[in-house]
Amino acid sequence: MASTLRELFERKRTGKFKPTTPSKRAEVRYREGLFMLIRGLKQNLQNNIKAFMTRNPNASEAQIFEYITQLVERTRRVDILKFATATAGIMATLVNRQNKKQIIDSLQTNSGVNIESLLNDTPVKDKLDEYIAQNISLINSIKNDYLTDVEKQVRDNFLQNGRVEKLADVLQERYGVAKSRARLIARDQTNKLNAELSQERSQSLGLKFYIWQTSHDERVRKTHANMDGLMCRYDDDSVYSDDNGKTWRKRKSDMPKVKPGIEIQCRCNAVSVFKNDE
Repeated sequence: MASTLRELFERKRTGKFKPTTPSKRAEVRYREGLFMLIRGLKQNLQNNIKAFMTRNPNASEAQIFEYITQLVERTRRVDILKFATATAGIMATLVNRQNKKQIIDSLQTNSGVNIESLLNDTPVKDKLDEYIAQNISLINSIKNDYLTDVEKQVRDNFLQNGRVEKLADVLQERYGVAKSRARLIARDQTNKLNAELSQERSQSLGLKFYIWQTSHDERVRKTHANMDGLMCRYDDDSVYSDDNGKTWRKRKSDMPKVKPGIEIQCRCNAVSVFKNDE
């Protein structure tokens, strides 16, 4: 494949590929799935607590507290593996689909050659499986963390004043916290998976180098801005080059030791390049 790309770019000293962008559709679908999970947990707790209070209008604060503790524990044992697997799978599929299309389009734009048949999913299969497994775990953690937060708030309230007050407020507040975390996870995981797939596909095509590209706005963290425009190696996150790969220097303490898009909330891109003088 390297020789094929060499022929495609033989008239250029350095052939740059367009950076891939994370799938917004995947992020939205993933986020909405997580919101649905958290909303279902909240409604389940609310409905069961309301039913308990209706059946036991004279229940003491201690009895209410004990019931909520038992309810949270029962809810924690509910198996959401099927839901988590489907949600993570949809996210991975959508990210992969857009990533593959963008790389194919970029190659064809640069070379004028149809290379779709050369770019299948074999190089990224393990990475896709890895991310699905990781996100199944993350989805379970969202469920358990929400329930733990609710239980802690109720317990703290009860232990401080011997009363279980404002249950609806507690459920809603922890729901908001869980939603914020879910929003972050959806954005972060789609960004990371896109970055990982781009690397896997680039390396499978024989590409070894990339240019670090930031979003060029005020939100770019200083350490990442220090990498903007520098050439890097896919096989070594500790070095960079500022002379088109003639010499390689160790990254300084104020430079990230990872690839673009990997650190949390990183919006940078790895712009793959093909060097004719390899």
